[in-house]
Amino acid sequence: MQFIRQMALFGGVTTRLNDEERAYIKQLIGMANNINQVSKQAHKEGMLNAMLLFESYRGQIDNLLNWLKRDK
Repeated sequence: MQFIRQMALFGGVTTRLNDEERAYIKQLIGMANNINQVSKQAHKEGMLNAMLLFESYRGQIDNLLNWLKRDK
């Protein structure tokens, strides 16, 4: 009960993600959709084309993930 009282009086709420981080998450979601399209293309056109597209998205995703975990 004491903990709840202390939190009610002095506790704070911090946001999990700021606006910039939310924008990066939206980019990651978009890239996930693009990777799904790459998978579909691989089934239609063959693996070489798909792998080239995948490599480009992988680099972008790696950069975003590194940015997001920079201070964590």
